[in-house]
Amino acid sequence: MNQHNYLFAVNRTIAISLFFLFVCVPLMVNPFSYDFWYKPKIDAICVLIVIITIAGAIRHFILKVPFEYKPIPVLIPLVACAGSAVLSTLFSTAPHLSLFGDPLREESISTLLAYGALTFLFSQFIETEEQCHSLLKGLIVAAMLISLNGIANYCGYYPIKQLVPYRGYLGPGVGSTIGNPNFLGKYLILILPLCMAYYCTAQNRREALCYATALMACLMAIQMSSHIEIFVVQTISKRRYGGDVWLLKYQTPSIF
Repeated sequence: MNQHNYLFAVNRTIAISLFFLFVCVPLMVNPFSYDFWYKPKIDAICVLIVIITIAGAIRHFILKVPFEYKPIPVLIPLVACAGSAVLSTLFSTAPHLSLFGDPLREESISTLLAYGALTFLFSQFIETEEQCHSLLKGLIVAAMLISLNGIANYCGYYPIKQLVPYRGYLGPGVGSTIGNPNFLGKYLILILPLCMAYYCTAQNRREALCYATALMACLMAIQMSSHIEIFVVQTISKRRYGGDVWLLKYQTPSIF
């Protein structure tokens, strides 16, 4: 293999890892472990960050591809957050817990630094607008699948139980593959603006119908899973737009 082939393999590794972070990690569950939802996601995120970092180092130091730093608008808050995590760990009243986290949830300093590293990696390794749109569209598809699974949970049906003989903790509430109903609501609230943006900029009726379906699925799952987020959105919207917030009309493409 020549250098071009090695570079192609490294770039493909980074692209696939980014796809897994955007699309596959939210869908990930491990029915064979005690922590059904959360721990597998954190473990996967840390492994993928390591893979992307190693691939980036190989590309720069071995394949001699120049590293072009892209400015990060939230660099100062990001550094402040990472610095506070380090300081809080140094002065922690429970150093072992801060360093290694709880055996079940693993919320340690490595978890906090991993969250910060995600922002840096996304800003530096998403190289084209087309790649960005592909990842965001994959994220919307994943959110729609998670929402449909949550709607099934609300109806008393757990698809994962049809795949494996899982007898662990499954409730209460609508958790889908996220686990905690409030966490599911927070996740889907962040996806809603993406669905709306792609729906409003859809190029044809088929795209508009797909994004409208994803939007409705997310809204239904939010309503079924987490009433806190709905209450916050309604309160902010009412204070901003008045009592006729749900009667506002926007210029959006018709799917029919």
